[in-house]
Parts: sequence; C-alpha cells; structure tokens
Amino acid sequence: MNRLRRSTLAVAFALLPLVAAALAVHRASVDPASSLASRMAGASAFEDDIAFVASRRGPALCEDLALCFWAGKPPEVDVVNLEQHVRRGTRRADELVRLIDRRYYAVVQLNAGHSLLDGTARDALQRSYVLTRQSQAGMLFVP
Repeated sequence: MNRLRRSTLAVAFALLPLVAAALAVHRASVDPASSLASRMAGASAFEDDIAFVASRRGPALCEDLALCFWAGKPPEVDVVNLEQHVRRGTRRADELVRLIDRRYYAVVQLNAGHSLLDGTARDALQRSYVLTRQSQAGMLFVP
C-alpha cells in the first residue's frame, strides 16, 4: 500500500508542470489581458506614466504608490489606507481636500474605477485639476 501511494505521488508530482502549463494557456485564452504581450504593452504604458510623474516638479499624490516610488516621488498619502479610515469614521478627508483645492500636488494619479474617498475629494479634484493622461496604469491629473 505504501508503495502504491508513493507511485501515485510521484506521478502526480511529474504531471504538475503539465497541469500548470495547461492552466496558463487556458487563462490566456479566457483573459487576453493575462498574456505576455498584453503585460508588456502595459509595462510600456506604465513606463510612460512613470516618466510623466517624474517630470512634474513638486509633490505627487499616487493611488498606486509604486508609480510614485519609481518616479522618485516620496509617498504623500496612502489613498487606499486613508479611504478605509474615512469609511470607518476614524479619519476625515478634510486635509486632503484642502491640499487638492490649493493645488498642492503637481500631479495626481488614480487607478481606473477610483472612488477618491468621498464626494468632497472628487469635487475638489474636478475643480482644481485636469485629466491629462489616461492609460492602463490609471489616470493622471495636473493643476
């Protein structure tokens, strides 16, 4: 019985790479965005957005903190974390709204489908910033 169990485990282990490859091919056919070509095109768009954020003088507000990091901008606000605090009622977005209204940020990056905290922050962004770039990496606004 022990020998049969070991043989079964050995066969299963040997088939594991084939199963993984089949799942990867299936995923690429179901979701074309998961293909290598699609990811490479997205990387190019991301590089363009990094260059754009890096070219702006002054602080940046990035929902995607990696974008600001690669653009050499220090993290100003963790939008996702702040949004969770605002929803729970443990923090308010007033200070962020004031900074947006003052056009403090040289660039604001938001992911597609963003909520930007609440209506007041969105309203401030619409009043004070203009959408200048939209790509797979998100939307970029400038004062």
